[in-house]
Amino acid sequence: MYRNVRKRLEQCGTDIPEEGTVTLYHAGPVAKLIEIERALIIPAVDDDDARRRVYVASSPEIAEVIPHADGAVEVEVDVALKLELGLGDSPDKDWAELVYEVPDDDQGMRVVSARRV
Repeated sequence: MYRNVRKRLEQCGTDIPEEGTVTLYHAGPVAKLIEIERALIIPAVDDDDARRRVYVASSPEIAEVIPHADGAVEVEVDVALKLELGLGDSPDKDWAELVYEVPDDDQGMRVVSARRV
């Protein structure tokens, strides 16, 4: 995890161990949330710039700002994963938006566990 991401998550009240996992959230339609729980992979989306990404947040409130979301899934993510701050993140919010650049040879972001909230 990049230092600025760690700092931002700590500002939001998220505990981040030196090793292990951190709890984050991903929002989407019910079918996608069920698939994430089953496969333990958040599928990549192709953005306008042709890059493959996964978006997560430090709060389930992410589901309230994603128009097509029916809810959120709580995921445990390895703290060693290279997450970046999302372009929509703002220090005015009490939660952080993060993005993961998915390597070309991968389907998405692997998670340790997932459950709908």
